[in-house]
Amino acid sequence: MAYYRLVDSGDLSLLELFHPEAEYKRPGYPVFKGQQSLKDFYANDRIIAAGKHEIERMFSQDKFIAVEGTLRGSLKSGETVMVKFSDFFDLEQQPNGYLIRSRRTYFDDVKV
Repeated sequence: MAYYRLVDSGDLSLLELFHPEAEYKRPGYPVFKGQQSLKDFYANDRIIAAGKHEIERMFSQDKFIAVEGTLRGSLKSGETVMVKFSDFFDLEQQPNGYLIRSRRTYFDDVKV
């Protein structure tokens, strides 16, 4: 999935995958609303310094995608982490394809 490749490489062009009014919910943060809020998170607030998402399962139905996997990486604190995650994406069709309208992330650990 293009999203994980871009986020793992630190490429902020991942924002182009999101609808301008997209929402992102993850534990420990307020809901991010809109591309500027998402940009601030990915550029500044994300505590993961580097990592690789390993996708173990992915399911899709209509405009919905569910992903389960493992994130292996390091935090800005220098701590190494390996954490299971689940992501849920709601897509919205646009003239040039689909954009992420909402994303919800859940972790098996509170570190990230």
